Formats: sequence, C-alpha cells, structure tokens
Amino acid sequence: MTAAEKNGGGKLLARIVKRPMLALSSRQFLLIVAALYTALFNLPFLLHGYAAAFETPNTSITFLVALPLLLFGILYLTFSATLWSRLAKPLIGIVSIASLPVLYGELTYGVVFDNDMMRNIFETDLSEALGYLSVGSIGFLLAGSAATITALMSIEIRHQPIKQELIGRAASTSLVLFLGLILTYGCYGEFAATARNNNHLKRELVPFEWIDSAADYWADRWIDSQQALVVIDPAPKQSGHPGSLPHITVVIVGETARADHFQYSGYPRATNQFTEKFEPIYIANMSSCGTATAISVPCMFSDLNRNKFAIDTAKYRQNALDLSALAGTEVVWIDNNSSCKGVCTRVEHRRIDINRSTPECDGSYCLDEVLIEELRAEIQSQSGEEKIVVLHEIGSHGPTYYRRYQRTDALFTPECLRSDIQNCSNEALVNTYDNTIAHSDRLHADIMALLAEKKDALSSTVIYVSDHGESLGEGGLYLHGMPYMVAPESQTKVPMWVWESRDERTWRDCVERNRDQMQPSHDIVFHSLLGAAHIETTAMNHELNLFQGCEMPDSISSI
Repeated sequence: MTAAEKNGGGKLLARIVKRPMLALSSRQFLLIVAALYTALFNLPFLLHGYAAAFETPNTSITFLVALPLLLFGILYLTFSATLWSRLAKPLIGIVSIASLPVLYGELTYGVVFDNDMMRNIFETDLSEALGYLSVGSIGFLLAGSAATITALMSIEIRHQPIKQELIGRAASTSLVLFLGLILTYGCYGEFAATARNNNHLKRELVPFEWIDSAADYWADRWIDSQQALVVIDPAPKQSGHPGSLPHITVVIVGETARADHFQYSGYPRATNQFTEKFEPIYIANMSSCGTATAISVPCMFSDLNRNKFAIDTAKYRQNALDLSALAGTEVVWIDNNSSCKGVCTRVEHRRIDINRSTPECDGSYCLDEVLIEELRAEIQSQSGEEKIVVLHEIGSHGPTYYRRYQRTDALFTPECLRSDIQNCSNEALVNTYDNTIAHSDRLHADIMALLAEKKDALSSTVIYVSDHGESLGEGGLYLHGMPYMVAPESQTKVPMWVWESRDERTWRDCVERNRDQMQPSHDIVFHSLLGAAHIETTAMNHELNLFQGCEMPDSISSI
C-alpha cells in the first residue's frame, strides 16, 4: 500500500469517526433518551411497580399501560427542562454512566440508592468499595459506559434558533403533560393506592432518587459544618465501680451479623460453639436502628431512640462516648472497618493499618484477629479506674464473605469464593456467611478468655452488638441497606449479648430480669454502655439499662 493510499485511508477513518452517523432534532433526542431511561434504567421500578399492582385487587389494563407512559412523560419533561445546546450530550452521558452502578445494584442485589445508601457510599473506604467489584460488575459498567459514549458520539443534535426551540419544547412538553394528566385521571385511584402502600417504590426512580440523595448528603455536610455541639449533659461523672479493682468495658461492634444465624437464636448450626462455654447473656429479638452501618452505628451510641434519630442531628450531639470521656473515663475506639461514622470524632481513636506486615492483613483488609493485640495493649496501658474500649469489627461484611476468615478455618463447605454472590448456589453462600459468624465467635471467645485470665486484677464487662443484618438471596435480595419500612427481618434483627468476667449468679439473674422487661433494640445500647461503665448522667434512662441495679463488689467469687 502506498503512502498516499495510507494517508487517504486515514483521512477517511478520521471523517467516519468525526462525523456523527445520526442527525436528530433536539426533541427527537429527548424522546429517545426518555424512552431508554424508562425501559432500561427504570426496569427495576417498573417490575416492582407491576408486582405491587398485581397485589392490589382489580388492577386495570389502563393502569398497567399508564405506569410506563407516565414515567416516560416525567422523564421527558425533566430532560426537556435541563438538556440544552452543547451541554445536552455531555450531561446525559455523565448522568447515564453514573446511573449504571445504580442499575446494576438494583438488578443484582435488590438495593435502593436512597439517602442512607448514598451516605454509606460516600463514607465507605476504597478497600470496602473494591470488595463489590467482580468480573460481572466490571463488565457491566465497562460495556454500559462504552455503549453510552459510542451512542452519543454517533449522534448530532440539531438545535433550532432559541425562539423556535423554546416554542417547540413548550408545545411538546404541554402535549406530554396533557396526556400524563389524562392517564393519571383515568386510573388515579390505582396510582394512589399503589403509591400509598408501596412508598419505597419512588426510591427506585432513576436518575431522580440517587441525584436527590447525593445532593442532600452534600448539602447536609455543608450545613453540619456550621453546627455547634449540642450538650445533653454538661457534667456527667463516674459513679465509681463498687469494688477495688479497675474496670474495663469492651464494646464489640459487629458488622452485618443477622440474629437468625446465631446458635443462641435457635439456629441449628453451631455458629456460637466457641463462646458458649462462657455463657454470655443473649438478648433475643433485638431490632437494629437502621439497615446500614452509617445509620446504625451512630444511632446505637446516641441518646435518641430510633423513632427520633436523625444522622444530621446526632453527629453534633453528645453521644455515650463523649459523656464517658467528659466524666473522666478513658475512651478508645479501634476500627477494623471503614470508620466510626462520626461517633469517635471527639475521643481517642485509631484505625487498623491494612498494610501492616502481619499474616492477618493483605493490603485490602485485616482479619479481626488484629483486634486482640490492640485490646491487650489497651488493658496494659489502663491507668484509671474506668476504661471503655470499642472494637469495630469487619465481621461478616459482604459481598466478599470468604475474605473474612482463613480458608483453614472454614467449618461449612462448599464455599462461595467470589464477590458476585448472586452466581453462587444458596448452599455455598449461606455456608460462607455462616463461616464469618463462627469466625467472629472464635474471636469473641478469645477476648473473653483474655479478660477471664485477668479477672483477679481487672474487672471487665463485654457488650457485643451487630449494626444490622444481611439478606442472602431471600426474595431476590442480597446485602443490606433496604429502606427500614420495607426491609426484611434478615436485615433488621441483630444479635446482642453481654458478659462479665466474674459472672456471679446474682449478677446474671439481675441482668436477665432487666432484659426480660425490655423491648430489645439498639435504643438500649447507649444506656447499657453508660451503666456498664458506671457513668452518672441526666441523659440516662434506667429502664433501658441492662445493668440497672446489678452492681457487684470484687469480693464475690467468680466462675
């Protein structure tokens, strides 16, 4: 081939790439985009909307036809108002590519990207985020992004002069709005009933919900930065441990453990075989405050109960750790998870270095065994009468459950050794999740053994509670983060237990009696922690303190 031929071929290729293959008017472009968003990006919404409609008696054909048409009309009106001139293609490209992980998450795991989920996304760390990547998810995102970019590069949008453009868009949007009103009026009762009984459906609307939630998150962040700390008690104090020994309260914040996979809840598998010899007091039928770490962790350390809790209020309000530190108690938060979600901001805290040179760490995660040595160091350094150590586990965090324990520690096989858990058999998925529960239980037994060894020199109380549960494919749902009002109990029922190093019978009877008189939920954690650490405060609700009236002098014999 001659140089001229090569040069000519290069120019031809350049012209093909440069020249759009399809010329569209702005309104044609808007119609196509609205149709794609209706049929593709909002497929989960339509499927769940139809499922909800079929549960309503006497659903009409009109409603079934009207639902996607009305959604199309709303999308067209939105795009018509926002996509103008040269910004139309770049803007829709950015929104579409950003919507791809939302679509993948809804189709694959059944999660919705509401305020709580967006907060979870923005407050996660890189290693945790990478755990969600798989060959399937990467392929989906790359293919979708490539298709979006190629399609937009192949289109030329021909805009009319501004006056004609305004008139044309006004006419088309008026027509769409008129048709939408007719459709809504024709089956208003069905729309109203479906929406009223399935309020969560609006959280699946793409791109409205995730954009609104992301904007709310960053707006709240700015507002929060202007807030002063709300003091709920300016003068908490230590009431004093009744014995002569120093006392330590160890709070283990579990991750993604669901109650119905605990042996203590009646689960047929021996997932608590390591701690059962220590006989911790189990709190059954325990409800979480949220279905995501970003909500549940701040909530359980807050004096606000679940019905009154708001993350933006709690963030700048004294919590249990603040009150304890103000009372003179040593407080340390040690994190082997993404973060303390703002709970430990005003007390001593540190995060496990995932790059440390130990067998437990691989540069992405550390197994929770690293927390044992951290606790041992805190015990040795205790100088005061009271100390609180919070251990934040990575626990059963998914979807890479298999990375939460050593392969040699697997009790249940076969395992799901991949992150795209929807492609594993249910047996393998449940086995792997149960291995994480058992692995955490082994760690908890080691913590109790360490404290039991030191009972003659140190009195100790351990509180374990998980932040939220997890879906393992039931009803097509995986992971967690569903809106609380529609979340299954697998995501909202969590395990909790307490243990005391001396475990005298009188103490056990007292705690069990208090437990049986309570409605167990994360609401009791704040008050029980303050009770265990002997903090007197006006914020205390004694009816929610598991340890109320259960003080025990050191002289009483131990187990």
